[in-house]
Amino acid sequence: MNITILARPSAGSGTISTIPCAARSRIASPIDCRVIPARCAMSTARAPSGGSVAKTGLCRGCSSVKPRECAVVTMSSRRARADFSASAISGKKFGRSRPLDICKAAFQYLTGNLTLSGAVMNRTPILEAVAPLFARTGRSTRVAIEQELFAMDVFGGASVAPKRVLEAVAGRDYARWVTFEPGGQVELSLPPAETPAAAAAQLARVTDALADDLMAHGIAICARPVRGQDPNTPRHLLSPRYDAMERHLDSIGAAGRRMMRSTASTQVCLDWWAGREGLEQWRVLNLAGPFLAAATAKATGPQSRLATWLEVDPSRTAFDDRLLHGRDPVAAYADFAAGARVFVDGGVADHLTTLFPPVRPRGSYLEVRFPDARPAAQVEALVEGFAGLLYDDERRRSALAVLAGEQDRLAEHWAAAAVGTLDLELGAWLLGGDRRAVAA
Repeated sequence: MNITILARPSAGSGTISTIPCAARSRIASPIDCRVIPARCAMSTARAPSGGSVAKTGLCRGCSSVKPRECAVVTMSSRRARADFSASAISGKKFGRSRPLDICKAAFQYLTGNLTLSGAVMNRTPILEAVAPLFARTGRSTRVAIEQELFAMDVFGGASVAPKRVLEAVAGRDYARWVTFEPGGQVELSLPPAETPAAAAAQLARVTDALADDLMAHGIAICARPVRGQDPNTPRHLLSPRYDAMERHLDSIGAAGRRMMRSTASTQVCLDWWAGREGLEQWRVLNLAGPFLAAATAKATGPQSRLATWLEVDPSRTAFDDRLLHGRDPVAAYADFAAGARVFVDGGVADHLTTLFPPVRPRGSYLEVRFPDARPAAQVEALVEGFAGLLYDDERRRSALAVLAGEQDRLAEHWAAAAVGTLDLELGAWLLGGDRRAVAA
């Protein structure tokens, strides 16, 4: 559905401490190519009116002369931060959107100016924009699936341009759920279902129809986490945003192009509850993430999908415990966002779309982004495992008790999950079943 090291929260205070700006020469890059649904919770996180870069908090004081100027936190901004954080945690502000509203009938591509300046943003507007992403609601238990698939020419095996896919599915009912990733990966962003079984059945029906329609046009699809190490895989989505993104990624290493062009995921979206239960949901997914990733991995090792993500841009991925710092998840996420270098000039809301943690807050639902892509026939067990962990109070709290001592080791656990050395039994237990059912 198409969520770091620079953040330093005050110990035990649940507030954000000031953070010096890093040297301007250090440019961190974006690590994904997502567009966001025009109707999703993130689209409500807009900058203040008249939101030019200067007015929406893009730091203009990051220089060798005054490197700390942009990190000053005044008492008034602290009060504003507390107000927004409390409102988001209680779920009593920003309205009551429908749970798990993940319709992707329309998308927003960022079209503003792009920059390689490597600036950072002021935390006050970031806090205001982040708060709606934590405006949880209700106790619904729906699920939704985002399935990424590689589309290849049946004769030569080369990746297929999105135009060919769109021509093949034109007029089909499911066409409104089809979008693309830069390497031509087809993404199916399906509407929510009441149960994991219903969601998986819907995915199977749509995938079968898509496969038949594409095969009639000489295109095959497959669900696997990595296409293969083909340096000639083209980037099919061309735009100023993707151009800037690729430049950033190339400055770091080869993992960026590999991620954009040659990886795929089966993402799971789950309703996010208000109150104590919602905070537990957020915490358990972040603590359990590496163990769940290990238990559901389709492949491990240095060329695996997870290993690729770990190499791309740590400041934007948060494969560690930064999102669990302090007592306020809104403040922790704002701190994470403030530590990621800006590469778009569109304001805070656009900047937030360039963050890709393992679990992304979406207002009324949580987007679990780390599972490897898998065939539709294997998706039900995956979704059932995540839904049970989040929606069963006893199971969720038992998991939190078991994981209580793991927060400080999350970075280590994510690295172990990528190379295949992390304990698989704990992940299987967290999923409530046999690892073979979700990873085979």
